[in-house]
Amino acid sequence: MALIAQQRKDSEPDPRVKGFKRWVKRLRVALALVLVLLAVYVLLSYSVFTVPGTFDPESKRITSPINDVQQGDTLLLLKLNLWREPRLGDIVFYEHPDPRDDAPETLLGRIAGLPGEKVTAQLPTFSVGGREPLGIGWVMGAQAGIKDGDVIPDGHYLIVTDNDAVAYGDSRDFGYVPQEKITQRVALNLAGVFGQRKVE
Repeated sequence: MALIAQQRKDSEPDPRVKGFKRWVKRLRVALALVLVLLAVYVLLSYSVFTVPGTFDPESKRITSPINDVQQGDTLLLLKLNLWREPRLGDIVFYEHPDPRDDAPETLLGRIAGLPGEKVTAQLPTFSVGGREPLGIGWVMGAQAGIKDGDVIPDGHYLIVTDNDAVAYGDSRDFGYVPQEKITQRVALNLAGVFGQRKVE
């Protein structure tokens, strides 16, 4: 009987081994949960978009309102309002506040002014928040969307193009853009990865 009891005792797993196996099992479950949450985050937050058109490296003509984004570029976009507010310098897609005369409903632009910042005309251009003047022209007249001395309202942003070589609407035409109209930020330009063009 004593021999049988000893054999049973010897066949029982070491408590330390049992604890280690339990820890490994919990680690696997935790890792699987993290991967699922990461996948949900990526699906909810990011999308891929290719800008219509084809980039022509031989052309000297400017075809894009934003220097960092060209026709044919594939972009990784982050949904802004889901996780964070727009930031200065962000390249964003936003809904046209007043689309008419066949204007596109979605526009591309760069955040150049934040809520509470002052807009100051410095002809032929202007500055925002006391920073260096922008490389685009100031729009004058009663119909202009922004005025000298404006303070950008709460919850609104100044969104402009990088250059005036392309006829393209921005805040100078229709005013400051409400945050809820700003839908996505260009998180990464994948044109270089996909061999579409060389990205500086």
